[in-house]
Amino acid sequence: IAKLRESCDLTFTRREAVDQKTLYNAFNHFAVIVFDIFNRELGIGWTSSDHTANFVPVYAIGCGADLFRGSLNNIEIPGLILRAADLD
Repeated sequence: IAKLRESCDLTFTRREAVDQKTLYNAFNHFAVIVFDIFNRELGIGWTSSDHTANFVPVYAIGCGADLFRGSLNNIEIPGLILRAADLD
């Protein structure tokens, strides 16, 4: 809780917080702390906090490559793999 209070003060009161910058996005210092606590308390975790939920360019060659055109939402990709493998 002390870390959360300090981050809140740093971010919103003193406005001195440095955002966490990644290749594609910047994350508010306070939000990073909140999600760290949230993940720890729920017992979940992510391999990266760099994900922006943006569409991603996908390229494929071979059988079923026509399913993987342009930019796709990450959650579509497993279903497309199953379709390409004729397992859906």
